[in-house]
Amino acid sequence: MGGSFRSGSVVFALFATGAVASSGLAQETLFRNDDLPVSNANAAIQVGFVAGEVGAATFTLTPQQQADLLPMRIKRVQILWTSFAFQVLGQPQPAVAMESINVYRGGLNPPNLPQPVYFSDPPQLTDGFLNEFDISVDDVILNPPLSTFTVGLEFDRDTGAAYWQGNTLFRPSLVTDRTAPPVLRNPIFASGLGWRDFQTFGGTGDFVIRVVVEKAVVTPVGCNRADITEIGGSVAAPGVPDGQLTVDDIIVFVNFFGDATGCPGAGGTPCNPADITEIGGSTATPGTPDGQLTVDDIIVFVNLFGEGCG
Repeated sequence: MGGSFRSGSVVFALFATGAVASSGLAQETLFRNDDLPVSNANAAIQVGFVAGEVGAATFTLTPQQQADLLPMRIKRVQILWTSFAFQVLGQPQPAVAMESINVYRGGLNPPNLPQPVYFSDPPQLTDGFLNEFDISVDDVILNPPLSTFTVGLEFDRDTGAAYWQGNTLFRPSLVTDRTAPPVLRNPIFASGLGWRDFQTFGGTGDFVIRVVVEKAVVTPVGCNRADITEIGGSVAAPGVPDGQLTVDDIIVFVNFFGDATGCPGAGGTPCNPADITEIGGSTATPGTPDGQLTVDDIIVFVNLFGEGCG
């Protein structure tokens, strides 16, 4: 980073965005710190990065968001990327691949530092656009407890790349708005310095990095197939498998088997929690729940319960 950032002002016409809803069942939420174009202020292109450095944005979840969204899946990341050459001269620069999009738990709150949880494949960035990257297939999930998280762009580590050669006028980079943030929330991993906030280098504004998230539905995994409920669980409210085998697992299994609620059902899918194996299944090879309740479910349950959980 060379100890300081060189920035310049350019007016951008961006569409305002906020919380958005997907076409599916999950509700999507957009996190952003920047105010472009709400304030209609000049934006600054930050051309002081060097190879291997990270420019990032830290986002804070309100107590209500923590309750509503966690565990949380990061679906898409949006990064505003442009150059003076494009914005002033109308000369868009070639698309370029950076090192990675990085996701961290927490933020910069010394002595606590952002804790990495994910690094993407090299993202290809196009000059003059709010580039959006879909990382939903990578299943990036942030679990509670969590009050802050950080997402950043790591610059290409190849110092011999053409991107790093020539006048910075023709080098696209990250962009900030011009509004002084109320808290330190723009961490930079700087060469030779480690994590510092953007303000350390005289910077003002928030990086235009935005993140679309949704609440993650995580299927609990029991200690074995006989672990079908939690302590205090019932047929009406079985809860989630809790990693131990108790009398509640027996009671809930017997009641679900006796009631046969939801059974028979589609093959390959449990018709209810007592459907833990297929016809002919055994403790060693339980197979796939087959949508029906048979004596094999009883035998496998009893044997697995007897074996216990390690």
